[in-house]
Amino acid sequence: MRNHDQSFWSIAIPIVLIALVAGSLSAVAAERVVIRVPFDFVVGSTPFPPGEYALTFGVLLRDAMAIECQDLARKAIVMTRRDPTTRTAAAGGLVRFNVYGERRFLSSVRTGAGGNREIAQSAVEAEIAKAWPTPTVADLRVEREKRP
Repeated sequence: MRNHDQSFWSIAIPIVLIALVAGSLSAVAAERVVIRVPFDFVVGSTPFPPGEYALTFGVLLRDAMAIECQDLARKAIVMTRRDPTTRTAAAGGLVRFNVYGERRFLSSVRTGAGGNREIAQSAVEAEIAKAWPTPTVADLRVEREKRP
């Protein structure tokens, strides 16, 4: 009898854990915005050329953001941080870049629902920021938002 109980629990516990993980992953609602960027820029340590990009949140993890060039086969995934201080209703989404001379780094994305996601500075941006303590910013309006 004891052997039967052990085999039951050795099967039941992994099934319950898998169900919990799958449920929590499916509960993460992916959100996607599309923007047209007219200049070269960097996300994390990945450079991107001008073009149309899809930014998708919550694909792998709730705070992960995937960026994908619609014209090229170039992708990157970065972790974002939610900024609860900016949860105000917005007329539309907004994507912000920190600008240091001719170098631009994606710094935040605001969705039309008012959620703001910040992207941490990469080591390259942090090094440039030492010489430019206050970057200028470039804001782009989101062209469209959709659920993937």
